[in-house]
Amino acid sequence: MPTPQKNYIYKFVNSLGEELSPSEAVFAIITEDDKNQGSFKFSGTGFFINAVGGFVTAKHVCFDRQNKPIFPFYVAYVLPDNTVVLRHVKRFYVNPDSDVAVGMLVPFKDAQGKLIENAVLTLSKSPIEVGDEIKTVAYPKSKIITEDEKTQVGEFVADWYRGKVEEHFPDGRDSLFYPRECFRTSVEILGGASGGPVINSEGFVVGINSSGLDDLDDGFNDHVSFITPITEIFDIDISSDKGEKTTIRDLIQHGSIKIR
Repeated sequence: MPTPQKNYIYKFVNSLGEELSPSEAVFAIITEDDKNQGSFKFSGTGFFINAVGGFVTAKHVCFDRQNKPIFPFYVAYVLPDNTVVLRHVKRFYVNPDSDVAVGMLVPFKDAQGKLIENAVLTLSKSPIEVGDEIKTVAYPKSKIITEDEKTQVGEFVADWYRGKVEEHFPDGRDSLFYPRECFRTSVEILGGASGGPVINSEGFVVGINSSGLDDLDDGFNDHVSFITPITEIFDIDISSDKGEKTTIRDLIQHGSIKIR
């Protein structure tokens, strides 16, 4: 974490500007602002799937406009006592053909050096079906404002967005953006919601927010969005701190990631 001489005043609010405590398992992603040294900017949403910092987000959140990996970047989430925590992303891995990424944070410890586990979301075994009622919690409309040389204020705007699964593309929607399985939905996915969890009626994660469009005059609903099924993370190859190779599917089978 950089140590610029600034006061970081971060809080979580809803769309009405009211301070709140969202799920500890869903977080805002922030990156360093290359145009303002020592400052941050808001980039997207992610969620925990492992108690020691394993997370999921959209792949495009982890890359800049030149398709270069963004490093360093951080996540911000709230503890039960409403303290906001910033944690450094240690590494991430992607599915080369889908808009999904998984990563690991630097361990979070208390003053005595004891590891503090984070809350997690449970993944779903059930496939997504057209007509399913779904929802997401994400951090669009968030902002980080540099008030002066020493103070930066961040408001991470958390809200629920609901809708239905409208169409299934089992072999991908197109060869460029969605070459693998994806779904069109009526959930409003605004800028900053990318990477948020898509949750079914049982409360389990079935997908990941990818992109959204609004106010299209093409016969669709007012909100058109696309999500990637959570199964697209299962075969991503990852490495431990010791260099041991494994996959998300292996971690699920070993019980390190919850699924129902």
